Order: sequence, then structure tokens, then C-alpha cells
Amino acid sequence: MDGVSLSLENERSVPQEELEKRAAEIYSRTLSLIENDLHNVLKVKSAFDKQVIQLRNNIRDNLAQLLFLDYEFCSNQDVEQTLWKVSFYKIIEEYRKRLRKYAAANKANPTEQPSRQEELQKISSSFRGFLASSSQFYHMLLDKM
Repeated sequence: MDGVSLSLENERSVPQEELEKRAAEIYSRTLSLIENDLHNVLKVKSAFDKQVIQLRNNIRDNLAQLLFLDYEFCSNQDVEQTLWKVSFYKIIEEYRKRLRKYAAANKANPTEQPSRQEELQKISSSFRGFLASSSQFYHMLLDKM
């Protein structure tokens, strides 16, 4: 995010008013990323596209650092909820849609089941990997607290 320092070094020496101002600026720019960049990219690319994943990761990291910059501001703005929805919930919903789609296709046309079953296994494996990395992210967040 150009022009916004997310470094938390020496934050204890910064006056609360300045922290609040920086937090508001970071949050505003992050919301702009969500509303503009992410929504526009998702119109033409899959939620699993590398560019989309990178953008979500940037948003996730910005919001996580913001939690440590000014927790009161974050609490008032529901930053934790935004972090969860943008970075994790929406991806989980995409995985669920894909899993349901392939499971239904297997039931409807069992003759093509081996190729669909293989695809279903790939999606399931990817989903488990996503859940593991998501859990790891939250563990790291808790460790920092």
C-alpha cells in the first residue's frame, strides 16, 4: 500500500492520536482495495486465481497489522469481521460451492464418476490445505497477542 507504513516498530512512542490517524488511513486504503481491486478482479477471475489470492493475502496482512496498531479503532470498525469475511469466509464458500457441484455431478451421472471423483479429491485436498493455512494464520495472530 503506497504511502502507508504498516511497520509496528516504535509504535509505543507514537502518540495515540497519530496511531488513530494512521489506523484510519490504513483501514480506508484497505477497504478501497477490497471494494475496488478485489471486486473488479473477481468479476473476471476465479477466487482461486493467483492474482486474487495475492490481493486477499495483502488485505489480510494489512488488516492483521491494523489490529495491533489500534485495537480500539478496529473494534469500533469491525475490522476482525472484515478480515474474516474477505480473507477466509468467502473462500470457504467458494470451496463449498465447488464441492457441492462435483458431488451432485457424481450422483447425476455415475458413468463419468472416476474423472469427477479425481477432481473432487483435488478440490478437497486444496480445501484442507486452505483450512490448515487459515488456522496457522490465526495461531500466529494469537501468538502475537
